[in-house]
Amino acid sequence: MGKRIRYVVLGLLVMGITISLAPVMGIAQPVRGGTLTVGMIAEPAVLDSCSGAWNIAPFAGNIMSSILETDENMKIGPGIAESWSFDARNKTYTFNIRKGVKWHDGKPMTVEDVKFSFETFLPKFDDRGEYLKDAKVDIVGDTKVVLKPGRWVPAVQIGRMASIDWAIYPKHLLEGVDFFKSDFRKALVGTGPFKLKEWVRGSHITLERNPDYWKPNKPYLDRIIFKFIRDPSILLASLTTGEVDFAYRGLPYEAYETMKKSPNLNIILDYKPNYKVFMVNNMKHPIISNLLVRQAIAHAIDKKDIASKATGNVCRPSDRFFAPEIFPPNPNVKVYEYNPKKAEELLDKAGYPRKSGGTRFGFQLLTRVGEADEDKTADLYRDYLKAVGIDVSIKKADFNTVLQMSGNYQFDVLLFKRYLLPFFTYSQHHSSFIQPGVPLTNISQYKNAKVDQFYDQWAQSATEDEQNKAILNAETILTEELPELPLFDTSWMYVWNKRVQNTFVPVRNWLQSEPLDNLYIK
Repeated sequence: MGKRIRYVVLGLLVMGITISLAPVMGIAQPVRGGTLTVGMIAEPAVLDSCSGAWNIAPFAGNIMSSILETDENMKIGPGIAESWSFDARNKTYTFNIRKGVKWHDGKPMTVEDVKFSFETFLPKFDDRGEYLKDAKVDIVGDTKVVLKPGRWVPAVQIGRMASIDWAIYPKHLLEGVDFFKSDFRKALVGTGPFKLKEWVRGSHITLERNPDYWKPNKPYLDRIIFKFIRDPSILLASLTTGEVDFAYRGLPYEAYETMKKSPNLNIILDYKPNYKVFMVNNMKHPIISNLLVRQAIAHAIDKKDIASKATGNVCRPSDRFFAPEIFPPNPNVKVYEYNPKKAEELLDKAGYPRKSGGTRFGFQLLTRVGEADEDKTADLYRDYLKAVGIDVSIKKADFNTVLQMSGNYQFDVLLFKRYLLPFFTYSQHHSSFIQPGVPLTNISQYKNAKVDQFYDQWAQSATEDEQNKAILNAETILTEELPELPLFDTSWMYVWNKRVQNTFVPVRNWLQSEPLDNLYIK
């Protein structure tokens, strides 16, 4: 292909033309069999990855497979493709597909499924399908395909191909089907380590071992049961008694010290994958759209206090839009120190003096149920703003409802915990992602031509320095204009029963989207 070109993918370096598979982490003589029970605070509406909802991740991640994979060190390696390469000059990706891969219904997975997924299915139905718009896939023999996307943005595309975001879908089941209205979304057929056995609404989802999985001798578990437990106290009790083997969301941080004392539990605190809690501002709101108001709100709250009280000093307050683990320091970030007096001055200047009752104006804060730290954050945010004359009412809804409302811009301010890798943040701020009715896009309806330009430079850049420069330039403007107000970085609390072996810290873009094919029960 000529001169070797270096691309930074997902904030890490992918070197050269062909990327090899990283060693698989494991423990000698794993035991086959057994059932893993996972506690989840939110039941999904569907199981496929096209919606982008966090609570579909463990289902799509275990039922479906992607053409590439990301390992625990965030390195890109083969998935369904046993080898691959990219050609920056011709703007193509080449994949050599494994032989013998089967769909869960017994049909063989072929290069026709790969062509169908990248040319037809994902561009039309995936929430980030625009990155594959006008893609063409040439089939070269029985096991080789060449993908030429209409737009060459490797910083985005490779990362999505190496995650369940862009899983390979079965042509024989979905060709000509209106996917969004299909039963497939609730009864996935994939090539992953586990098959869907049953979904009892309001209770649980059971996955069972796929004996034809393309990774030899895996998975080790016979089945995984995902129990839906919305009450944090019940989830905590279920972990303590051993009724649940694993939980990763919904537990209050103050439970950490209690769980540490349990002889049966292993608790891991880690900032991976990198998420942050934001207050998302609706830039079309008649009051929130005023920059002085947004800056006043930023001065009115004490982030350190919120992070401390909401998370028990586990999480760190933040002024940045990106994670320090991924990007270098940004000396140009605008910092809003806690200063209620300055907040009041800015509100007066914005034209919102205190009225006779002491209140300037009010708005509604939308948040979801089931996240203890977010509940406390919402209460603290309300209290801080009350002190400067802003009346905040709190509306709580289940996660699926919050997604729908935010996608339709039915909020004033939204408390939202989201992923920080630039391919996702890109879609939160770039004006091309103002897509009414589509959640997890630019729901603030923020527009800034320079920010668009910097994000585009990032997506097309060929070196780490160029990508970092573009992202930091965008971040500087974002901290000045505050379409979102960053509050604190999320430290995840992974709680495992000690009988579960080969446990790990998930690093992919969706929390817990890694297949659980390497776990076993001691």
